[in-house]
Amino acid sequence: MLRKGLLFFIILLLINSAEASVLLDRIVAIVGKDVITWSELYKAMSFEYEVKIRGLDAKQKEAFLKPLEKGFLEKLIDMRLQIAEAKKMKISVSDSEVKTAIESIRNRYGMDLDQFKKVLKKEGFGYNDYYQRIKDQILIRKFIQEEIDSRIVVSYSEIDEYYKTHKKEFPLDTSYRFAQIKLKKPESPREEQAIADEVKKIMDSLKKGTAFDDVIKEIKDNKYVLFAGDMDYISQRDIRNDFLKVVRNLKEGDVTSPIYAPDGIYILKIVKKQLPVKLEVIKDNIRNLLINNESEKRYKKWAKGLRQKSLIEILL
Repeated sequence: MLRKGLLFFIILLLINSAEASVLLDRIVAIVGKDVITWSELYKAMSFEYEVKIRGLDAKQKEAFLKPLEKGFLEKLIDMRLQIAEAKKMKISVSDSEVKTAIESIRNRYGMDLDQFKKVLKKEGFGYNDYYQRIKDQILIRKFIQEEIDSRIVVSYSEIDEYYKTHKKEFPLDTSYRFAQIKLKKPESPREEQAIADEVKKIMDSLKKGTAFDDVIKEIKDNKYVLFAGDMDYISQRDIRNDFLKVVRNLKEGDVTSPIYAPDGIYILKIVKKQLPVKLEVIKDNIRNLLINNESEKRYKKWAKGLRQKSLIEILL
């Protein structure tokens, strides 16, 4: 951390320079020889949370952003340190890379460059500031790819071990996830009528458009309901035949008619239907997953190391 004397010396230098105007803005952090001002912090926060603060007036924006200041300042400090480190490693970003990234964003929203600039201006962002932020993001990503990801090696044994312990997540045949309502099997004519009425009530509610989850909430305490809730993934080969005949041709979101089985009455919703995937594709996906997990660990360690060897003063 910088000592107060050194901090005072830096401020004196700024007062005697053309940059003295930043004092009116207020310095919120000193990072090595660099400073972060309050306006820079708020501009970065406004950029990050643009969607959430859109349409808010000045007081509402301040109320939303104020609790996020300290956490976001830490993030901004990390970015400054990482950008400086990437430049030391001679990693650069060309104008064409930035323009391509911005073009991709524009195309996603169906805008030409002029329309895009107008939208940025309307939201309070200059195009040059936006351009620089995208450039910084690409620079950090390139550093991670070149200096971290490219050095990670995942062995076949690691892939096999992960697959063995997560088989349910990678089905080799079609698998289903159901939401289920199970009512008890009637044991008397009186009970048969009461349960039939309950089944009709449930189906009528679903046909009117009531969400399956909401129906579950309504009936969960009903004495005839044995189970109402979500189930884990189940492979097609493990589904009982009376269910499979019904669900095989249904799609995600569909709800079955009541299934009258020896052990009760079932109503099923197809929450998710996963089609089979080849083992080779599964193993490629696992390799990428393990690389991403290891990359995140190394990135956090590297970022922490940058902080430990840097002079940082937080003044917020």
